[in-house]
Amino acid sequence: ANQAIFREIYRKMVEKTLKKTKHARKMGMRLRNVKGARDVLAENFYVIQEPENCKGRWREVFGNDNPVYI
Repeated sequence: ANQAIFREIYRKMVEKTLKKTKHARKMGMRLRNVKGARDVLAENFYVIQEPENCKGRWREVFGNDNPVYI
């Protein structure tokens, strides 16, 4: 579910970039190169801004016992 959310965020940012630049292929390959990415991620409910506050509580955060991979 989280991967789908990040894919959607990425798609929206790339779409926004495609409208602004002739070189969209170069710009849209990595999330860190997409203009406005930080703003979109900061406003998103699903992005954990301070993960250190969740240390040892991931079961509560995600509501399941699945392993967490970074």
